[in-house]
This record gives sequence, structure tokens and C-alpha cells, in this order.
Amino acid sequence: MTNKTILTFTAALALAACAGDKDDSGTTGTSGGTTGGTTGGTTGGTTGGTTGGTTGGTTTLSFTITGTAYDLDSGDPAPEGLCVGAVNPDPAVTGGDPITMAGAAIGPGGSFTIEGVNDTPAFGILVSIADCDETATIAFTSATFMAPSFYSGVATGDTLTTEAWLISQAYMPRLGGELGDAGYGGDLNTDGVLMGMVLDTSSAPISGATITGSSSAVYYQDGNPTDGLFTSGPKGAPNMETDAKANAIWLIPGAAIGGYSADAMGYTFSSVTLGSNPGSALIAPIYAQ
Repeated sequence: MTNKTILTFTAALALAACAGDKDDSGTTGTSGGTTGGTTGGTTGGTTGGTTGGTTGGTTTLSFTITGTAYDLDSGDPAPEGLCVGAVNPDPAVTGGDPITMAGAAIGPGGSFTIEGVNDTPAFGILVSIADCDETATIAFTSATFMAPSFYSGVATGDTLTTEAWLISQAYMPRLGGELGDAGYGGDLNTDGVLMGMVLDTSSAPISGATITGSSSAVYYQDGNPTDGLFTSGPKGAPNMETDAKANAIWLIPGAAIGGYSADAMGYTFSSVTLGSNPGSALIAPIYAQ
């Protein structure tokens, strides 16, 4: 995946989260029929066509992604009314634009249901969260990565359940300050940030894990904020591994595009192509196999 790939699909996350279902005009039937048909055709085409078509026709994939969105700082459900979307980043690989497959609004208790997701991207699905109103200042544009293995074998009518994470605009200054205490000298709004959690097969956080594949500094949050979120001890030494008490959260500001994985005793992890982009956060939980 190239720099252009990450820059393209993350730059589109705010629009993606606010968009509705993608218009699928490709459901065809036989003898040149389309949805609605021609010359006496029925839904799905002509000459005996059924929904999805007969000879040569297929049923369009349509599944649902549902779950709960949380504020990464407080752990509370994300505010009702924010926009959430399911984004296919694959076209950006060849210089195109990412596709918003479907969109919805976050409901009570952070709940969301994105219906009509119609593809299984090779590079993962991004569950994006953003302010619906571009003038609002609630959300720092964020996207949670869903690995292809999560939706392998999905079929029409299936429902996948996941979690999505929001970084609030209010949290950004504090986060930047805490990272500065740990040695970070940049600006998160300029650099963007790649972040995530290291989790076992039951989604429980893993202590003592480190992130591999990064050419930049990795910052690990700990469960004792009294001496800094990313530092420990009276001298403020940067943390060197994940802490389950802090949900095994890690961050890489200005992360280069490349393969990222984790290392922890007794666990095995796969590598995933990830990176960060200015003005947004990509949140990528890394799961043990």
C-alpha cells in the first residue's frame, strides 16, 4: 500500500462517515434487463428473471455491521448523532477514491447499525466516525480498522458485530501534552496518529506487548496517570510495553505506511499494512491468533 493510498482514504473519512448507502445500479438480469426490467421485465430482469437475475445474474452482497462506538479517552459510549460509515479503501490502491459502502448515525448508548454493506475489501473495512456537521467540533475524524479475516465468508443477510472508537476534539490537546512529556515533539493534528490495542483471542488486553514494524517511536499508555499517561516513575521514563490496566493502548504519531504487528510472550500475531495521515486517527486493534 502506497503513501497515496493512506492519504486518499483517510482524507475521505469525514465525508465517508456522513454518506448514506452506496447506489448499486449493477444488479442485472437476463436479455439486457436491469432492476425494474425492460419490455415487460420484472425485478431482476426480463424473460423469467427473478431478484438478482437468472442466467448470468447474481445476488448483490448486502450485509450489516452493528455495534457500539466508544470514546477512547473516557470509555463512555460515543455521543448520539455522530455519523458512522463503512468505507472500502481498496480503490485508493490504484489511485482512485475510497468507496462509502453505507452510512448511518450513532444512536443511544453509542449504538450503530450500518445496513447495506456490499463488498469485502482486500485491505479491510474502515468504520469511520466524524461530525455530521462540518462546523461541529465534537469528533476528531477517526476510523477503526476491521481486518479482512473478520468478515471472511460473510454472506447476504449476515450481521457482523464490532466496536468502533472515537477520539474527541477535547481530548486532543491533553493527548498531545502527555505525548510531549514522553518525548514527542510534533503536533498530532499535523502528523495524524496510528493507534490501537493489543488483544488476545477473547479481546482482553495483553500486558507486556510491544509493537513491531515501526520506524518511529511507539508510545505505550499505562494505568497510572499520576505520573503521566505514557511515562513512569519520578523521572518520567517513557513506557516500553503495553499495560492491560490501560487497555494495552499504544500510539505512533506520524506513522509510516508499512507492516505492523505485535510481540508478546506466548502469543502469535499477524502483520497488517497500516499508517497515519494528517488530521485523522486510524485505530487498529491487533489481535493474537
